[in-house]
Amino acid sequence: MPVQKRMTDILPKKDICDQLVTVYFDTSESIYRILHTRAFYDAYNAYWDGKMQSEFFLPQLLCVLSVASRFETKSRGMGHERSEGVHIPTACALVQSWLDSLKGKQLVDINTVQVQILLIHASRMITPRLQDSWNKLGYVLRLAMSMGMHRDPSESDQRIPVFWGEIRRRLWFTLADMDLHMSIACNMPSLLRDGDFTCKPPRNLDDSELFPGMQELPAMRPIDQVTDNQMQVYAAITLAVRMRVAPLVNRIDSIRDYSEVLDIGTKLERFLDDINHIYPRQGSYSAAQKSKQWRSRVILDMHVRRPLLALYRPLALGAADVPAEISRSFLKSSMVILKYLDELDPIQPQFHVVAEMYHQILKPDIIYCSLSVCYYIQSAVRQNSDSLVFNQHSGACLSGGHGEDLSLASAETVVPWSPARLVSTVQESLELLIKYMGGGDTKDILCLATILETVKTAEPSVQEVTRNLYAVLDSCLRSSNISQEKFRAFSSDQYGTDAYMHGQMTYGYANSVGSGGSANNVASWILWDGWE
Repeated sequence: MPVQKRMTDILPKKDICDQLVTVYFDTSESIYRILHTRAFYDAYNAYWDGKMQSEFFLPQLLCVLSVASRFETKSRGMGHERSEGVHIPTACALVQSWLDSLKGKQLVDINTVQVQILLIHASRMITPRLQDSWNKLGYVLRLAMSMGMHRDPSESDQRIPVFWGEIRRRLWFTLADMDLHMSIACNMPSLLRDGDFTCKPPRNLDDSELFPGMQELPAMRPIDQVTDNQMQVYAAITLAVRMRVAPLVNRIDSIRDYSEVLDIGTKLERFLDDINHIYPRQGSYSAAQKSKQWRSRVILDMHVRRPLLALYRPLALGAADVPAEISRSFLKSSMVILKYLDELDPIQPQFHVVAEMYHQILKPDIIYCSLSVCYYIQSAVRQNSDSLVFNQHSGACLSGGHGEDLSLASAETVVPWSPARLVSTVQESLELLIKYMGGGDTKDILCLATILETVKTAEPSVQEVTRNLYAVLDSCLRSSNISQEKFRAFSSDQYGTDAYMHGQMTYGYANSVGSGGSANNVASWILWDGWE
């Protein structure tokens, strides 16, 4: 069966497609600008009128529906029923099959590049290994360079239409930003460096101001004026500094002078301050406007804060003589990410949808930042314990105030929060991970719970850690709608009666072991209980 016919067969009904396409353009076309809204809707309406004019449209539509289905359907795009969306693996396989069939000039068409980027955008949401998307992006980036997209359209000998020239700029900066983001996430070298391209940033314009046949671009609007392309334009302003992070991280072990690290970090923090002026937290917004304002600010904030964390993490958590401002900034950024949701009112109807999207998109960041905060909790708790012992022996009195402004100075770092505040922040993040957990999240949740339990006090009790970890496991079961009886039956069927009985014996041993046991072994005991 022709691949185009197979694509048509898996499409939902028009009303479902209408809803998913609207969601895609409301949420996904932000920093990564791939499609021109007006041009896509013209092709979309023509398709439903039976007048499809381009063979590129169906692959684009399937990718758009896949991205939206990940956030807007109960099955998260993994169900085969067309009543709510598309099955993402099937859709991605069909689009890839269509791409593999292209030949000649079709391979270097700008519509092909759009489909390639959309496919990476859709498939990375269900791909467990981000390195796979990083590999594919490298191919697409080189394909775009072979088409001359790294050079500004004004440099071309052949006159590129004004409309398509601006679309090329948007696509190029999308590719450059994705290359940086995925390289940092995979801890791999980025393909592009600052100076490798001359393409100018796109202009801060609405899509309605761009159309085929236009003779010149309108004047660029100020960066603080909201347009369809405002976020990508600001991201492009920060790109040159963010690009300096990846090569610096790759040689971080050889750095002895922190001046370059601090220079880049200071510039990134200045960008973060500017974001709060572009998308202010205060203002007379409706609930929907405030939710959209929050989402835009968080997306931009994360694109700047991720490189900052990647630059500071190996130093803040691994170097003995690191400057205090690096440790302080690293902890602050980790706390900011964990406290994003505190800016929203939980009683608003949009809160649950926003919180679920926050979890899906930023889950790895939440886990990494929570583990990082646990490192500072351990340092603060140990210092408090050492200070208490010192004061008991010396007869000195402890100061009474331990509020939010408490500053715990040590040889390693400066912690501007009390240990109790840090613990409560990680605990809230752990509860969020449990509430929206998927089947593959259990290891990460138990790992984080174990570390949190063992750093909360200077001398953790094995019995207390065990009890709290089993409470976490029960919460995971409730969140997954799995009863204890079903869990035991699954454990017995999956791993055999001997393995299950061994887990129960281990549970009993963990509850009866004395304080001299190892708290770090508790997690492995629970995992052996069949849940892994």
